Amino acid sequence: GGSAMPKRLALEATRQGINVLSAYGMSETCPFLTIAQIPSESKNNDEIDCKDVHFLNKCILKVVKKTAPFAHLVVGGPHVTLYPEIVASSDLVDFAIFGDGEYGFKQLVDILKGGSFPSKDLLAKVPGLTYKNENKEIVKIPNHLHDATDLDQIPFPDRTLVNPAVYGNPGNKSQTAATIVTSRGCPYKCNFCDIPHKNYNFRTAANVADEIEEILSLGINEINIMDDTFNLRRQRIVDICNEIIDRKLKFQWVGRGRVYPFDEELAMLLKKSGCYRFHIGIESGSKEILDDIGKKISLKQIRNFFKFCSTAKIDVLAYFILGFPDETEEQMHESIDFSKEIGCKYAYFSILSLFPGTPVYELGKTKNVVQGDPWLEFAKNPVKDFKIPFWTETISRDRLFEVLREAYTQFYFSPKYLGQRVFEVLRSPKHTGGMVKQEWLWLSTWSQIRRVSKAHSFFNSNIE
Repeated sequence: GGSAMPKRLALEATRQGINVLSAYGMSETCPFLTIAQIPSESKNNDEIDCKDVHFLNKCILKVVKKTAPFAHLVVGGPHVTLYPEIVASSDLVDFAIFGDGEYGFKQLVDILKGGSFPSKDLLAKVPGLTYKNENKEIVKIPNHLHDATDLDQIPFPDRTLVNPAVYGNPGNKSQTAATIVTSRGCPYKCNFCDIPHKNYNFRTAANVADEIEEILSLGINEINIMDDTFNLRRQRIVDICNEIIDRKLKFQWVGRGRVYPFDEELAMLLKKSGCYRFHIGIESGSKEILDDIGKKISLKQIRNFFKFCSTAKIDVLAYFILGFPDETEEQMHESIDFSKEIGCKYAYFSILSLFPGTPVYELGKTKNVVQGDPWLEFAKNPVKDFKIPFWTETISRDRLFEVLREAYTQFYFSPKYLGQRVFEVLRSPKHTGGMVKQEWLWLSTWSQIRRVSKAHSFFNSNIE
């Protein structure tokens, strides 16, 4: 997950005897550099999304460069993987590593310990490295490890570097929780998805259980498994659950995956091993839309998944997307109605964002739904007022936000949903506090949607 990767890279650096510079001030005991002042235009926002994060990263890099001009600034992540040359050309960046970066980062750390600017022969050995040479020319080294990293060989993140209480999630039952990643990638080809790994690469059950044991030894008793597709290989999940049960590891966990492969026996095993909630991408309640986007699941499989989870008493958070190409308002409301029918505990609705590198983004450029290449321009110059492109060929941006508000209102304020939550409180009064906390989280999401859409309307009326 997002929090696991920086800590894992921090572990590699600290093992090399190098101070770690962090933009987040993660610990009082580790030699982190805390960035206390971010430019005012990046503060106090009602909404923070992926484009704000990229803009904020630019602000952070400026502060780091000014505060620690001696430091080598190394960047990575999805943005770098998409546009390595553009990122590396920035005066704020010394080195960029695209793709899987654990081994490349470690090699770069070893090389930079020499002090002077390393030779091109040494740098050529770092997989995924992109940088400016002495002549300001961009050099890009292929990353043969991307999609091929032996995940069992990567050290566990050094969680002693962070205060777990700082990373609590209101959606969790416990005050503290850790995140782990047991696999990378998804071989499916949904046309909207920007997952950079299309091979499925996974850790062994024993390796996963070893990390869980280490987490529990730190006093953390809840874990979020942040895989893109946790349950892709049924037998691997069976092995992980049995490893947890055999070692008598007692904790609660949340997983993420697909509605298929899944069955009642697997659901019961997940529950026995401590799973209490599963997050699932449904995307649409329309068969036509599911087929169009290449989801490779059926409405029957979705209904079966919810039936199995209900039997095992596993809560489900379902993700829905509104605004696919050629999707009508009637089909969007099919998704809203479907969310209420299938019995999910929580529903998360969003508007389709056209992300770079996805088939739907390329289609949007071809059909002039997307003008030019806005993500490429944003990569060159991250700006605060960048607007993530939506598919607005037949339905306006304003109307998409209106339907989004309708989705949250109809789901969370339906008599059926409210009645179920009241019944839960009456049935388990000792758990009322935890339930209220989780309900508040999802209702806050709905409130944020209202603020975002209102801000969007105001922005449009004053800018567009």
